[in-house]
Amino acid sequence: MRVLAAFSIAFVAGLAIPPSTFTLSTIGLCLMGLALAASALVALNASLPAVAVVAFTAAAGLLDGIASAPDPDHWDVVAAFVAGNVLRAALIFSIPLVVADWFIREKRWQWAKIGIRMVAAWIAAIALLMQALILATP
Repeated sequence: MRVLAAFSIAFVAGLAIPPSTFTLSTIGLCLMGLALAASALVALNASLPAVAVVAFTAAAGLLDGIASAPDPDHWDVVAAFVAGNVLRAALIFSIPLVVADWFIREKRWQWAKIGIRMVAAWIAAIALLMQALILATP
């Protein structure tokens, strides 16, 4: 629950930052760096303190808010946008955790831990590839 609250608060704070402050490529590079770091830590089976997990999530929420600021002229659209993104974050954070917990604790499939680490390694590889594509100049 702390993770979702941190993401939501940071997302709303990111919406308050003017989009012209940072370029989208800079924000994308930062988001890919966060994805690379987080997924590499999962792939390496590293355990982090709760504060570090909340900090990762808050940084992702802040960058996501900066990158996706809607048109500020219509506040009803902004309110729906924020509510939709909070719901998206809740689904993104909760569904994989519930499914992984079900596989490991209820079904007692210990190989699911290896599967989670493999998926995290793929996410890290994709983030690294996306960083290379962002930095590549034609």
